[in-house]
Amino acid sequence: LTDIYGSDFIFLLVEDILRSYPSEKWALDHGGKIEDHIEVVYPWFLPKTLKKAQRQTESEIFHDKARDSNHYVLYPNEGGFAQFPMSFASKLSRDGQSVELNCSDIRFIYSAPGTHIISQVEAKGVSYTAPLIMWCAPLGQLFRMFSLPLSLNGKPQRLILGNFVFKQEIQSDYHEILVGSSKHLINRISFPGKIALQTDNLLQTEFYYPDGEYHFNEEQWKDEWLKSLKEIGIIGNHDLVNFSFRQEIRGFAIKDSFEKISHELKDQISKVQTNLIIPFPMVGPENINRLIPETIQNVVSSFNKKGILL
Repeated sequence: LTDIYGSDFIFLLVEDILRSYPSEKWALDHGGKIEDHIEVVYPWFLPKTLKKAQRQTESEIFHDKARDSNHYVLYPNEGGFAQFPMSFASKLSRDGQSVELNCSDIRFIYSAPGTHIISQVEAKGVSYTAPLIMWCAPLGQLFRMFSLPLSLNGKPQRLILGNFVFKQEIQSDYHEILVGSSKHLINRISFPGKIALQTDNLLQTEFYYPDGEYHFNEEQWKDEWLKSLKEIGIIGNHDLVNFSFRQEIRGFAIKDSFEKISHELKDQISKVQTNLIIPFPMVGPENINRLIPETIQNVVSSFNKKGILL
C-alpha cells in the first residue's frame, strides 16, 4: 500500500483513520499487527482497487468479486432490515417447520453428566430433539454454556447506536458514511429513510469501543454526536424531533485477527465431545459480506455430511 499511495497517506490511514476505531487502537497499542486489522479501513478509505491474488474461502472470493461490481441496497418496504429474518421465519413456518424467536432461556440437556452430547434443547418450556444441532451464535456464549474457560487476548467490546429523527430532511447523496476521524466519536453514519426510499429525515450513528473506555450518559452522547454531525456538515439548523440510544456488548476488542481468534476458539471446541456443529467460528461483530457466504456454504456442507437430502 505504501508503494502505491505513498508513506504520508498510509501514515494517515493507520495513525488516524484506523486508530479512530477505539477497538483497533486498543489492539495496535497492545501489540497487534497492522496487517491483521487494516481490512477495517481497506479498501473503504482508498480509491477503488482490484485484488489480483486469488483467495481461498467462499467469503473471500465473494468479497473480492464485490470490489469490481455495482452495489445495491435491498431494503424491505415495511419493517426495515429486521424484516429479512422475519421473512425467512414465515417461509419456514409455511413449509411446516417450527420457528421460535426471542428465546432467552435456552438450556441444553446432556445425555450424561459431565458430557457435552446434547439430547434435548429446552426453550420457553418446550423440549426439542433433532438429529443435527447447529450453533450460529457467537462462540463466547457457547463457551459459557459449556462452562469452558474463554481465554482471549482482548476485552469485551461495547456497541452504541444513536437514532435521530429530525423535522427537516437531510441532504445526503449516500446511504451511509464511514467517518474515519479521531476527532469524532462516530464510526459510521447511516440514513435509514434514504435506504427505504422514504422521507430522508432519519439518521443513525454507530460507535464501538473496548468496554469501560468511555463513561458518557445518553444525553452526553447525543450532544457529542450532534456537535460532530454539524462539524462534518451532515446537518445544519435541523430540529431534533426524537432521539433514542441503544447499547450492548458485542464481540471483543482483540489483539489478533478475527480469523486467528475464531479458529483458535473452534479448535478448543473441537476437543470437546459434542454433537453441535459450528458452521462459522464467529467472534463478532463481523463484516456481513465475509460472514454470510461462508456460513451458507458450511451449513449446506454440514447437511450433506449428515446424509440429509436437500
